[in-house]
Formats: sequence, structure tokens, C-alpha cells
Amino acid sequence: MRIALLVILTVACLVVSGCTLGLAPIASVANFGYAAWTGSRLKFVEDASFENVTMAAERALVGLDLDVELTTELTTDGVVRTRVYQVRSERGDLAILRLVRLSSTMTNVSLDVGILGNRPAGELIADHIRWYTDGDTIRASRRAAMETLHSGPDPRESSEPEESTGTDSGPDFGQGLL
Repeated sequence: MRIALLVILTVACLVVSGCTLGLAPIASVANFGYAAWTGSRLKFVEDASFENVTMAAERALVGLDLDVELTTELTTDGVVRTRVYQVRSERGDLAILRLVRLSSTMTNVSLDVGILGNRPAGELIADHIRWYTDGDTIRASRRAAMETLHSGPDPRESSEPEESTGTDSGPDFGQGLL
């Protein structure tokens, strides 16, 4: 009798929460890749270091005007492997964010909004975390490209004078990178 009741309650919770199994693209996160809803938990992996994802998550949550509290930090051999945050809105509890170091360039992110939680808010938070992580990666690669460009001789400088066409064509982005 208890097993039948447990099965009925489990099926009811899955129907109410709209659980999808497997990988499913999410509209707000679709342009960044795949994320999966498993019950009340949104999961995805970022291709960035644990430290970069942690900074991006904290910036995203503060930028969304949410209260953030670090509740758990697990370390192994002096290296932080997992961080767990409790995220609250003005109306109360919103989500639990868990960051887990997978490798030097991969971080597992899960955001639990609760069985009857606010899934659109979870997707928005994930979207912001990915935006900050991606933005930091793009800015870092641009800085490295500019440093490489400026470290060598300027290919635009030559002994021949330039001819003036009378129109300003704007900056030459990428000139000398190929």
C-alpha cells in the first residue's frame, strides 16, 4: 500500500512540475547550448574555470537584485570543489545554486527552484550566469588578441605615405591578425 501511494505521489509531482527527462534546449539558454530540467533542477556545464563561473554567478545574482548567501563550501586538499548558494528574492526563497568543479576548464552548475518553484526565474538566472561567463571569456580573448597585435611591429606603418580619400572608413578591426 505504501509503495503504491509513493508511486502515485511521485507521478503526480512529475506531472505538476512538468518534468522533462534528458537534454532539452531552453529558450533563454538555447543560444548558449543545452541545459536539462530534471524535476525542479536546471543543470548545465560551463566551459570555464570554477573561479570564473563563481565570479559570473555572483555578479549575475547581484545584478538581478537578488540576495545571495554562501551556505556551503566543500574543499579537498585546500582546493574548493563545491559552492552552494541560497538565492532569495524580495518575496522569499527562490533557488539553491550549486557550483561543482569538474576540471580546470569545466564547471557543473545546477539551480534548484523547488517542485512548484519559479522555472522562468531559474532560466533567467542561468541565462545571466552564462552571459557573464561568456562575456568574460570574450573580453579575455579580445585582450589577448590586442596584446598580441600591439607586441609586434605595426603592420599599418610603412615608409610610403597613405593616400587620403577624403572619407573616414572607421577603425580597422582585425587588421594584422591574419
